[in-house]
Amino acid sequence: MDNKGIKLEVNKGQLKGIEEFTTRLIKRFDLRYYVSNVPHSKAEGWDDWSEDNVYFKIESQEFPSIRSYSANNKDVI
Repeated sequence: MDNKGIKLEVNKGQLKGIEEFTTRLIKRFDLRYYVSNVPHSKAEGWDDWSEDNVYFKIESQEFPSIRSYSANNKDVI
């Protein structure tokens, strides 16, 4: 995946592919996030995981300092 730097918006109007539980929370609280593909070296807290995974940064649009990271097996996504 070479989409590094592209931020995708997730909000109550952009929920395609988001699981139902998360969708309900986003709609209920009008949450807004950006999701972007990041290099392993920028995925805070994932240092001991393999560089072979695909890493994502999830950040609040209103509060960019509130962020989380996720890793996925690139052969599965």
